Amino acid sequence: EIKKMILISYKSKSYKNFNVSNLGFNKFSIISNIFERVINEPFEMYRLRDLSIKKIIKLLKSKYSNSTNYDVSISYGSTMISNLIGYSLRLKKKKLKIITTHHEHSGGFDAFNKNFYYFKVNFDEKDILEAVKKKKPNVVFFSHVSYVDGKKLDIPHLYKTIKKIDKNIMIILDIAQSFAINDNPFGYADILFCSLHKYICGPYGYGIVWVKKRYVKVFDTLGGDKAPHNGCLGIRGGDNFISLLNAYVSLKLFFKNINKIPKLKKTLDIFLSKNFNLINNKNNFISCITSDKPLEKLYLKLRTKKISVKFFKDKNIIRITIPFFYLKNDVQNIINAIKIVN
Repeated sequence: EIKKMILISYKSKSYKNFNVSNLGFNKFSIISNIFERVINEPFEMYRLRDLSIKKIIKLLKSKYSNSTNYDVSISYGSTMISNLIGYSLRLKKKKLKIITTHHEHSGGFDAFNKNFYYFKVNFDEKDILEAVKKKKPNVVFFSHVSYVDGKKLDIPHLYKTIKKIDKNIMIILDIAQSFAINDNPFGYADILFCSLHKYICGPYGYGIVWVKKRYVKVFDTLGGDKAPHNGCLGIRGGDNFISLLNAYVSLKLFFKNINKIPKLKKTLDIFLSKNFNLINNKNNFISCITSDKPLEKLYLKLRTKKISVKFFKDKNIIRITIPFFYLKNDVQNIINAIKIVN
């Protein structure tokens, strides 16, 4: 019943959202049905929290059997997670050196700006490795997939090479753009984290973080209300724990439906390649186009058709991502809209 309510909530929106950065979840479809019971018995809220976290952790471990060497936490969103990581590392040692890329989203990296000596390079394996050899950092921080054009870094190669240079360099990976839609590189990063409101369409303000067990001690100084089965990064006390039920159901639906997206994307890409310069990012879930002409007019016209995409004006790139609950007719809708307005 709850799953049906959520799908109805997803599909009831008047616009078509092909921009995963702001999808999120309409939590009221669940709250209206169980809030009255839970609010009158606070103990029930904590039982709901514990049960939801237990189910989420079990689900993640079943999907990622190669993550056994990590402590997994259901925690804050990715921006807050990066802040907690940055400040925790700063508390443990003197001001550290970190290498990152120009590409990184401010929400993920800003926490490190004042607490580290940082050096930014291009979103490129060769440039990252050259900087590591030259600067000898304590930490390397980068995204698995570019949020601009969907291109993916070769994480196993980077990890192995960096660890050969210095096995004590900590590698932190932002997988907000790649969670579950690419082969997540467990075993090739020391910390991985992502938000839940993008591809998973879960609640705002929550995220997942995997910390390699040897680094769990980094977070000893952090507080938080640690429910049973949750990891080293606790969640805020006194929160609306119904959101955790939302997160669990969203993840269940996501894993159940995500395998249909590559086929839908292929249909979209065939159309896009005939009308624009389709960026070959070898990504089964993110379509990106550019053109010799400005794409801003196309972006604005699509908005008038109640279709949302992501537009990077400085790069003249439009990014189109297909939510896991969309169907063939939803993809056909954006194709028809582009035909009309282009």
